[in-house]
Amino acid sequence: MPAPNMRKERRYVDVVARWRDDGQVTPLAVCWPDGRTFQIDEVLGGPAANAFSSAHEITLRYKVRVGGRVTHLFLEKSGEAHPTLRWYVEALPGRPPWRFGRHSF
Repeated sequence: MPAPNMRKERRYVDVVARWRDDGQVTPLAVCWPDGRTFQIDEVLGGPAANAFSSAHEITLRYKVRVGGRVTHLFLEKSGEAHPTLRWYVEALPGRPPWRFGRHSF
């Protein structure tokens, strides 16, 4: 269990996703900056609006299973005129967000 004063930080990642013609997004794989790619076994829930949402930023939270482990993946939309979409995971400072033994690609 993390110490109470340890706040998680956002780690932005690449995501392979399916964008349907009706606007729905389904994440399929998470790609780390070092090139490792992990297949998402199952989307268990989401997208759910997150508490981080504000007037200029909307964050959707997906509950996913990757390598047998359940965690969250976030899709952040910021800006109004020219919105930016970015995916991130949360991790404690200085620690890897996930450790999985299986690569998908």
